[in-house]
Amino acid sequence: MAFKLKMKKQKLPIQTFRNKLKLALPFRHVFRRVDIAFLILLCLTNTSLLAQKGNSRVRDSLMLEKAYLNNDTPLLRKMLNKWSKKSISNKKITCNKANETAVKIYHRFIDNFMNGMLTGILYNRGNQYCRFIKSPYLFIQPKFKYIYVRKISDSLRYDVIKIAKLAVTPYPELYRNFDPHYILSEIDKIADTIKNLPVQINNEFYNQFKNKYYILPISASEDYRKCLVNFWGYMDIRRGVTAIRYNDPAPEEKKRRLDFLNKALCTDKPEAKLIYFDEELKINKIYIIDNMQYAVVTYSIMGGCNYVALYNLDKLGDKAYTPVSYCMSIE
Repeated sequence: MAFKLKMKKQKLPIQTFRNKLKLALPFRHVFRRVDIAFLILLCLTNTSLLAQKGNSRVRDSLMLEKAYLNNDTPLLRKMLNKWSKKSISNKKITCNKANETAVKIYHRFIDNFMNGMLTGILYNRGNQYCRFIKSPYLFIQPKFKYIYVRKISDSLRYDVIKIAKLAVTPYPELYRNFDPHYILSEIDKIADTIKNLPVQINNEFYNQFKNKYYILPISASEDYRKCLVNFWGYMDIRRGVTAIRYNDPAPEEKKRRLDFLNKALCTDKPEAKLIYFDEELKINKIYIIDNMQYAVVTYSIMGGCNYVALYNLDKLGDKAYTPVSYCMSIE
């Protein structure tokens, strides 16, 4: 390549060109051999990595089938525990002031939610979509979106305060014509930053779930979802959509497989835990409104009930502080 560039600049005579070509030719063969060897090595490495990933998925599916055939619940739990351990990451998120605050709010929200401190859920306890299903395992979506707003107008400020008032009033019908979704979408439009942040299940996060909540967090990867859903007797057409896989297995067999999974999942609605795999508890967005020292967390439970929780950023250091929350809509 360097030789060609030189040729363009100097326009060498034909004879000089031939002489230089004779000198360069042996070295070109050497470089070509090195390039080919490198490409072969790269292809083999990528193929090996893909095979390992595929083999891991196959091994999990075979382990699940073996556990089912032998009615071996400990083996099923072993697989789920392995997934939880594999979910632990030692990667660090590069934080600026905004995403560091978003991560703090995320962890504070999880703690509030797991301890039943969010009032919106209490107000809607009778709603089947809003009941969080307890289980020894919680599948956590791998990312959440944070929206950082440096400054909002006085009218939007008033509307955010109105959302907060709505969260604590025992008479939400007073705000029947008020639409929090619209207000938040308006805040989206003037955001300084809209960014997806990965959820880092590190050792500290893992141990908190294990020792404090008696639940193991599992990163909701598509491989894990497919392993469980396909075993149950269904297939995924695309992410988040579950469909019947032909006519096999029979409904009775599907029920037996679901009952077996539930021996480890231990929930009153195991089918919901699989269908809403990464949406049993889903944090949709975290809005940080800098000039109000306020944060708004939108989240959903089992994909059907949408909530908002509001945090005063000045009080994040207070362990006794509980945010207000409100059920915005039921789908």
